[in-house]
Amino acid sequence: AVCSQWADGWKATSEGRRRLTRVAFDFPRDLLGTGFLNMAVIPGDEQQLAVSSESLTVRTLACDMSSGGSFELPGGTGDIAASEQFLYTTGSDNEVHCLTYD
Repeated sequence: AVCSQWADGWKATSEGRRRLTRVAFDFPRDLLGTGFLNMAVIPGDEQQLAVSSESLTVRTLACDMSSGGSFELPGGTGDIAASEQFLYTTGSDNEVHCLTYD
């Protein structure tokens, strides 16, 4: 009874629900197959993606996956997050570091 009520509610509200659909895109092959890969969207009009790999190089990619440049991260860097002005990284020292794109 509970399951059928849940199913009825799910069906009644499903029209406005979004679904994820897999789409093809040309992600740079040289970034695939690494043991470590992090991605962060750089907000703003340029719509870029920051991608870091185990080599501690961050590449910025445009929406069409073309490379927009790259820069090196300090050693001991982990996860990344991005804003329009800054790239934030976690470090092996359990600190969060703020870097500029300059």
